[in-house]
Amino acid sequence: MNKIVGFLLLCCTFFACSKADMGGNMPHFSEGTYSGTFQRQNLTSSAGSAITLNFSAGNWHGSSTINKYPALCEGTYMMTSSTISFVNTCTWAPDFDWSLILEGTYEMTSYGDTIVLSKQQNMNTIDIYKLKRM
Repeated sequence: MNKIVGFLLLCCTFFACSKADMGGNMPHFSEGTYSGTFQRQNLTSSAGSAITLNFSAGNWHGSSTINKYPALCEGTYMMTSSTISFVNTCTWAPDFDWSLILEGTYEMTSYGDTIVLSKQQNMNTIDIYKLKRM
């Protein structure tokens, strides 16, 4: 009987631990300035650009070395345990591919002081932001 009670307590303790407590892969994110690259990968190409994003109090703003690639400006963001959602508050002209606007929900992973944001645009195209905290 004591073995069963001990086993049940052990199971309860194990399942009560969160992913972060067990050293899981929950992204580590802190506000500040991040610098890195944007890359749109598809079946035919993999073009990229250098970018900077700043996160502060639920707001973000950013810049890119290539105009509108990606289309960064400013807005708000909200995080969950493994995603980050962007609202872009800028007005855009209809003269480029609006799927390049930093907007919507991105999967987020982290490796040390580097975060990786990714969003599947369609079956053949994925956008990847690889950013290191400055």
